[in-house]
Amino acid sequence: MLRNQGVVTMAKLRVGLVYGGRSVEHEVSIASATSILRNLDPSRYEGWLIAIDHDGGWRVGAPGTSLDGAMERGAAVLLPPTPAANALRRVAGGDAVAVDVLFPIVQAGWYSLFSWN
Repeated sequence: MLRNQGVVTMAKLRVGLVYGGRSVEHEVSIASATSILRNLDPSRYEGWLIAIDHDGGWRVGAPGTSLDGAMERGAAVLLPPTPAANALRRVAGGDAVAVDVLFPIVQAGWYSLFSWN
């Protein structure tokens, strides 16, 4: 909660939309993410795009970035070693990307995100 001149407002929830992935359903995931992003209420939610490319690399795009932009030019990130860290670490260094919740929009399941083959 934020307090401004006696008025209490809720901070926007930072939602990480995880989309793409290594599966053949990659494009379906992008279409689903597009629909979800379009319907997030910007007065309540701050949408962070977390794209997973065909090779399994994770990239983040700041709010206002297009889905394609995050996939192509987003900063490479890593998952935190513990869920309590609550932030994605940038591979190149710099500030971590803090999110409150991850919203997985991958069609083939989480196994395709973390497989070694």
